[in-house]
Order: sequence, then C-alpha cells, then structure tokens
Amino acid sequence: MPRQHDELNTGNLAAARRQDRLWWLCLATYLLFGVIARIQYRGPSSTSQDNQQIAQRTLDRLSLLLSPEQNSHPGGSSENVLFQQRLTKQLTDLGLEATAMPFETDEVAMSNIIARVPGRAGRHPIVFATHYDSCRFGPGAADAGVCVASLVEMAAELMTWQDRSECWLIFTDGEERPQDNAEGLRGAIALLAGEQTENLPWGDKVPFVVSLDARGNRGCALLYETDIHNLASMQLATRILPRPLVTSSLMVNVYRQLPNGTDFTVYKNAGWSGWNFALIDGTEHYHQPSDTIENLSQGSAIHFAKIAIAAARGLSELDDQQLDRVFNSTPATFFDLLGQLIVIYPASWDKWLLLVGIVLFAVCLQAAAKRTGGSVARELRQLVFLLLQMAVQVALLSAVGYLLSKFMQVSGLLPRRFVPGGEWLAQVYLFAPSLWMCIWAKYRLVNVPTSTFLLAFSAASLLLAGLMLWLLPGGAYLAIVGGIWFGIHSYFSRHLPTAGGVILQSLLPALLLAPTFVLLVLALGPAAGGPITLVASLILLPTLAAFAGQPAGNIDPKRLH
Repeated sequence: MPRQHDELNTGNLAAARRQDRLWWLCLATYLLFGVIARIQYRGPSSTSQDNQQIAQRTLDRLSLLLSPEQNSHPGGSSENVLFQQRLTKQLTDLGLEATAMPFETDEVAMSNIIARVPGRAGRHPIVFATHYDSCRFGPGAADAGVCVASLVEMAAELMTWQDRSECWLIFTDGEERPQDNAEGLRGAIALLAGEQTENLPWGDKVPFVVSLDARGNRGCALLYETDIHNLASMQLATRILPRPLVTSSLMVNVYRQLPNGTDFTVYKNAGWSGWNFALIDGTEHYHQPSDTIENLSQGSAIHFAKIAIAAARGLSELDDQQLDRVFNSTPATFFDLLGQLIVIYPASWDKWLLLVGIVLFAVCLQAAAKRTGGSVARELRQLVFLLLQMAVQVALLSAVGYLLSKFMQVSGLLPRRFVPGGEWLAQVYLFAPSLWMCIWAKYRLVNVPTSTFLLAFSAASLLLAGLMLWLLPGGAYLAIVGGIWFGIHSYFSRHLPTAGGVILQSLLPALLLAPTFVLLVLALGPAAGGPITLVASLILLPTLAAFAGQPAGNIDPKRLH
C-alpha cells in the first residue's frame, strides 16, 4: 500500500507540473500577441529611404511653423497669430489659395484657415482637417503641430499629381480650451454652427473629412472615430489606407459615448462622413511643456503624412456615385488583427451571430448532460456556481487593482495620471491577477472537467455579448466571438489532446484580446487600476482551462485495491 500511495502522489505531482507548464504556455501566447501588437502599434519605421524623406520634410515644415523657442501658441494669442502667418506662407508657397476666416468668441479674436487644392470638383468635397492652436501649457509639436505639417506635406504631394480631385484643407483655431472650465472646439463650431457657415466655399455640399489630432507624441495614429453609418467608409479605409491600420468599432463606440469631443465630433454632428485619427502613445507629454519636436516620434510624423497622402489618392479615384454609397451606408462592426488585416461586416449581423452562439451553447449543454448521465438542470446549476466563483474573483481583483493605483498615487509613485514608463508600471495590473488566478485555479478547478469550464466561459461570454449589444454595441463582437469559440471547444475538448486543445482554444482570444489590453493601457494609463485589472482578469480567465479536469497523471484509487 505505501508503494501504491507513493505512485499516486508521484503521478499527481507530475500532472500538476504539466498543468503549470501548460498554463504558462497559454499565458506566453497572450504575451506574444501583446508584444507583436506593441511592435506594430509603434508605427512605420524610419529606416527606408522613402520614409526618411517623408519624416525629414514633415519635421522641417513643423520646425518652420513653431517659434525657435517652441513657445505655446493658444488661440487668440500673439504667438498663434505668428503661427497662422507662417502656416499661410507655407500654403501659398505651394501655390494654394489660403483664406483666413476670422471669428470672435468670448471677446477673443481668432481665425480659421481654409486652403484649396485645385482639381476636379465633385458632389462631395474632400476635406482634410486639424487645428493649429496649442494648449496654454506647451508648444504643441504633436498636438497638433505634426498634424498641420502632415497636411501641408500632403498638399505638396497633391500639387505634383496631374489627375486629382479638388481638396480642401481646414485649420481651425480655438480647439483647445482657454481655461479648464471653458469650452473648446470653438473654430469648428464657428465654421459649422456660427457666422462662417454661410461662407463655406463648397456651399451646401456635404463633405467627406479626414481629421488628424494627437493625444500623445509617438506610435501609430489610430482610426478611432467615424460617423454612425460607416460600413462603406470602413470598407474604403481597408482598401486605401496604409498599414498599420489600428481601429475597431469598440473604440469608435466608446469614444462616441464620452462627454468630450474633437473637431471631428462637430463635423460628424453636421452630417459629414469621414475618419478621425489620433496618437494615444506618449500621453505623458500631452498638454505638457515636453510636447516638443525633440520628443516627437519620427514614425508618428511618417504615419500621419502617409495616411493623408493615401486618403487623398484613394478618395480622388472615387466618382460621385461611389462617394454617395459612403454617405448612404449602414453601421458596421469592425476590428483589426495586429494592424494588418481588418475584419468588417454589417453591425446587424451581431444579433444573428449571438443567436448562433446561444443555439450552439444549448447543443453543447445537452451534450454535456448526456455525457455525464445527469440532467440539463444539473449542468446549468454547476455552470452558474462556477460563474459566480469566477465573478467573485474578478470583482476582488478589480478592487485590489483600484486600491493599488490609489496607493501609487498617494505614495508619490504616480504623481499624475500619465508618467514616463507608465505603460510598464501598469503591467502590475496584468501579472498580479495572473498569479492569483493561477493559485485559485490550481485548487478550485482540479475537479471541473475542461468541457464544463469552457462551457461556463461560453455562457459568460454570451451573457456579456447581450449586455454589450444594449450598452456598447460596437464592442459586442469580442464577447460573441468568445461565446462561439469556447462553445465549439467545449464540444470537441474530449476529442483533443489536453495540451493541444488548451493551447488551440487560447489562440483566437489572445489574438483579439491581447492587443485590446495594450491599447487600453495606453489610453487609460496606470492611474486606472480598477478598469485595467477588470479587463486583465477577464482576458486571463480562458487560460485557466489549463487547470481544469482531473490531472492526467492521477491514478484511480479504486484500481489500487
């Protein structure tokens, strides 16, 4: 008997070690996709000769626009008047017609600038837009000086084309708030809802606009805002815009529900169609004295310029009927895969895909009950109990993440919301849940069959999908895909080797969720410990399938007697 028990303990220990290695392999899969996404999101490399030339020309234009001292130039200031004069000179030197459109707000004189690139006029004007004022704290090399310089570089490229459509460049004043409690977007509002509305050079035509802005000073530009009926415009974007193209209906939907806005929000509310791009990496320099040319990434300048040039070329190739379809389209669900491939389909499909997931879940639940010889009701009770336990763990970890971020702020480790190296500091919200969930799963899931765990996660994903279709429809695809994916693997888990099955079921979630986590950290910063830990916990839950099921090395005690 002692020898038999030693064999049992040895088998259990070996199986537990295999499970540990399997879990670490699943976690490594997530980390691998996260690292790939992080590399892709840096933007174009400046190593090629073409990119080096684009970067040099764009940054040279930016240097001429900013004062030698790189002073701030908020709307209405004398420094901004000088910036306006330098910008107008660059435009007229290219042979463009640049018109100043003055307006007054709060007794402060400001001026929008509209420039025309001559070409074929169509039913829908093609407009490129950004703002040229800075905040009152810094010179605004990224926000939005590099955007201005990129549009001037695009105009210079356009003027060399023989066959081109007419394009308009809008440079608004007063986008930044003069004080914390004051309103921004003053130039765009004056343009479309003020005294300048009747003097727009394209009359009552409805434009397609490509807007550029920055909330950081490095990385690639994200396509994070569109109009509501965006299926055709996003299909167009996937065809004509350079890679990386980082976008999703989730970020579009999230931004649409935030109280703050950009100039593009004003354009969109006026019925314009289009795309809004912005930087979100390097947010520690946003609205800071450190927003200088020296700290600006060359890759970001390259990406902005290449986006503008590619958009101008692609839009110029469309006739009126093709642009009409862009304006008369339907809402879309879309997301990128590591910035290279864009998946896009009508948003109305999400409800049908959710229905497919529910039917698949019902089939898998019936099959699970049949395998165990129990009832469907018994299987459901087990799933609910398991889901409640997972929900408690996620809630506890989210609370710990929130308290941890508060501690870092109070202790001085995090003096403000965004700090240099904050992205790496935020990784504690990933690894802390990882270790705790590993410990919890090793003891809780050992007697839970892998198929049951995956079925529980399928149910959780489908419930979340239903909630998101109501509250955040643009992001429901993440939960719908998870519900279907885990349902399929629940059904086939008994036919797959344990290691192969667990790794396979981790691939798609890692591909979709790891890049989402990277963007979330960049957007929120380490001060948002609660939300980041919540998302990290949800992302890591599927990896716990490595611990589900009886350990493969177990020896049945009944066979020892």
